[in-house]
Amino acid sequence: MKSHKIIQQIYRLITYNLTLKIGAFFIAILAWILVVNADDPIVPVEFPNVPVNVINREIVTNYGKTYRVDNNTTSVRVIVYAKRSVMDRIKLNPELVTATADMNQMQLESLVPITATVIGFENRIHEAIALPNNMIVTIEDVARHQFPVHVNIIGRPRDGFVVGQRDVSPTTITITGPASLISEISEVVARVDVSGRTRSGDFEAELIIYDIYGVAIDQSLITTDIGESPVMVHIEIYPTKTVPLKFSTTGRVMPGFVVIDVSSEPSTVNIAAPQEVLDQIDEVLIPGSAVSVNGANSRLEIPVDISQFMPEGVLLANPDAINVIVTVQIEQAGTRTVVVPVEAIIVQGLGQNLSVTYSISELDLHFQGIQGLLSLIQPTNLVTIDLSMLTEVGTYTVPFTVTPNVAVENITAFDRIEVTISLRAEER
Repeated sequence: MKSHKIIQQIYRLITYNLTLKIGAFFIAILAWILVVNADDPIVPVEFPNVPVNVINREIVTNYGKTYRVDNNTTSVRVIVYAKRSVMDRIKLNPELVTATADMNQMQLESLVPITATVIGFENRIHEAIALPNNMIVTIEDVARHQFPVHVNIIGRPRDGFVVGQRDVSPTTITITGPASLISEISEVVARVDVSGRTRSGDFEAELIIYDIYGVAIDQSLITTDIGESPVMVHIEIYPTKTVPLKFSTTGRVMPGFVVIDVSSEPSTVNIAAPQEVLDQIDEVLIPGSAVSVNGANSRLEIPVDISQFMPEGVLLANPDAINVIVTVQIEQAGTRTVVVPVEAIIVQGLGQNLSVTYSISELDLHFQGIQGLLSLIQPTNLVTIDLSMLTEVGTYTVPFTVTPNVAVENITAFDRIEVTISLRAEER
């Protein structure tokens, strides 16, 4: 009996204000949820430029067609909703955020839904949304075309070195893809960075395909005949050397004038070649065909492209520095008469038992040229005659040779040079 009363008291305690108690219970649960979420709430994070992976492409390609993706939908923004604790781990591995377009789901022959997820966190995220959520495609015919491969050098070798010959392999590439995209290709480039290099070698190049607007084409939309094989470029890296420029001239200046000096600005050139070639070059000679003074009587300034006169196997270190200005100084010539006594004439080839006499006692030789050089001419050892062809006694008019006895240039003897001699038998 006593136990029955205890049970009744417990029952009344439980059922007293039952509605209020139930409400308090649910309020406690809600409060617990709020507290938990306040500590680890669901947060959104945006991941930009997520590439769209296309699957089931054969839906289009099996029919001899291909497709072209709108540039605005080759990559998308993905917004992921997940608890903060989960999101912190996702942000450490953003490459796990993916976007996929399934060609099986294509609608209206142009719209392919894009689904987003986080690999390995599929059941731990609240939601992942791709923006935009449709990939836009255009179904097209397949086109194929062959393009030459051009080498593009970026960066600079170490100081004192330059890039020389470069050869690419393969030299051409066949590209297959949507007809409209193939028709827009303007250039195929093999790019190589040579920053800081000092040695020649074979380098793996980055293949870049540009459209007519100079924009790199998304290569996921095309295929090439080299597949995954790399494009290789052999590049020669040459040392450099600075040497003087030397010039000769062609043609004759106006009578009474002489060339005083030939110089250039710049006066030196920086060249590049294999070291064994550089070691043999001390100057670069520009031939007279590039510097004509014909008929000139005053200073000349002549632009000359020196690149065409580089020795074989030699390059200009700076391919843009091909022009120099050649200055030719021309002045009115000075004149001088040098008197040479016949005793100073050097006789060569005089036969045995013969002697020579002259019809004159001295020669008057007239010269024109640079005044400072004319003053260096001396009469001794200046005139020579050759009598080796004369073996009999008689009187002859013979030419003689004038050779200045000092190292001078721009000297011109302008009289006819010959002399009358007599050969006699020597008396014994």
